[in-house]
Amino acid sequence: MYSQRRGTLPWDIAFTYQTGGYGSFPHIAAFCDSPSEDTYSVLREWLRHMAEQFSFPYAILYGAKKMTDAMSYAAGDNGKTACPYEKAFAFNKETPALYGGQARYTGSKLRMVYTANILNGEHLNIGIAGTNLENWIQSSHAHGILYRVGEERWMWEVDPAKLEQVNQICGEAGAFP
Repeated sequence: MYSQRRGTLPWDIAFTYQTGGYGSFPHIAAFCDSPSEDTYSVLREWLRHMAEQFSFPYAILYGAKKMTDAMSYAAGDNGKTACPYEKAFAFNKETPALYGGQARYTGSKLRMVYTANILNGEHLNIGIAGTNLENWIQSSHAHGILYRVGEERWMWEVDPAKLEQVNQICGEAGAFP
């Protein structure tokens, strides 16, 4: 949706659909130029609804200071990160088209952990702290909450205050590329 308001970006909301062609990372993305605290619950419900209606292996909900940064992050471009400790180019090396990556984020790896994550059954078997991810999440509220949202899909929500700790534990366990 285009905005003609002076002093702002030319869009308030954007949707993208990338195929695997031309070296792109195949994904569907929705962006809005609003503070995360104002939109999180609406976007989380939208993501949950999409997971109930459609089949896809993985989805995330994250925030960025600028919409252009969020767009670059979604595509794995320009070394953009959502977390200060994230390896800037690790994800784009996983993408199949341009880099010939294995696309392990569709099952055996996570890109990172975010406040809202849609996972599949293979993700839940990732080894974390001597158990699998599913059992690890359910072992403590500090690890977030996990609930089924579709056929073989689960939503994992993590409190923003616990996100850094959860990412550290998952990263040390080898859950990220």
